[in-house]
Amino acid sequence: MKAPTGSGAFVMVNPPQMIMDKMPTAQMINPGAYDRVIVVSLKDGAKISLKPYESGEQSGTGSMGGSYDADKGKPIVFEMTVPEGMPVKTMEVTAPTGEAVSWDVATLSGRIPLMSTFLSR
Repeated sequence: MKAPTGSGAFVMVNPPQMIMDKMPTAQMINPGAYDRVIVVSLKDGAKISLKPYESGEQSGTGSMGGSYDADKGKPIVFEMTVPEGMPVKTMEVTAPTGEAVSWDVATLSGRIPLMSTFLSR
């Protein structure tokens, strides 16, 4: 699968167990949460951060879980709650150049339920 132009990361929510079996240990954002989120940066030296969600804005200020170093093609797994309704967090993946892509953490859906998506500017 080829990433669309402008993509900065790939996100997968609750992948099948056969994929999870090959992943590194999860970073605990909400310990005991049911959901697992895999994030793969498409840039070397990127930073992944979680911020409070603010309606009408890409991201809020402050932090909700620290910052994580991410290199191109290396998955990072998060144990966190992915709400089915209104998001409470925004995940931001920032490249060393300052380019950032974000995802308001909520169920990936549309006409057809999705498990994964590319994050683009």
